[in-house]
Amino acid sequence: MLLVACTVAFTVGAAEVTAASAGDSTCPQEITVFATELELGDAALDPRVVRWGLFRCREVYDVLPGARPGAVVVIHTGAARPLAWHTELRAAGMRREPRPHAGD
Repeated sequence: MLLVACTVAFTVGAAEVTAASAGDSTCPQEITVFATELELGDAALDPRVVRWGLFRCREVYDVLPGARPGAVVVIHTGAARPLAWHTELRAAGMRREPRPHAGD
């Protein structure tokens, strides 16, 4: 088993957060990650469950608790894709189809 030590820094709001993993002293590449809050509405899902629902989204590195109930913070590379993430969660049975608004 190959273990790699990497440090990843990202910004959430005004605070910079650094995450490090232990292991070998080499890091094969430097990556930039972003933190995006994903609104889940009524569903107060455990972030670990949401992460499992997003396992097919290769850009997603982790899912953390959000600042508000019904929200999580998605740690990802590249541009945020909240519509795609909601679609994946619906496909995994974790989200219901949105109800149409009156007049739609």
